[in-house]
Amino acid sequence: MGLSSGKKNRKRGNRMKKYTKKLFLDYASAFDYYDEMKETMQSWSLKDFHKFYGFTHKDWGSGEEIKYRGV
Repeated sequence: MGLSSGKKNRKRGNRMKKYTKKLFLDYASAFDYYDEMKETMQSWSLKDFHKFYGFTHKDWGSGEEIKYRGV
């Protein structure tokens, strides 16, 4: 028997990792634009990163970056 929707969300929640500012800066460093934006990005708030990248969490089970729970 399959998991109910609530149980699926709880199970997925256990695999979720919220990105921190440091994780976003590490993520950004892999892109060509980072060298130009490094100083600016270091002054960003966590919400600035959420807005720029469009995600807040990483699902370590699937590798997908997602905007989780309306954050």
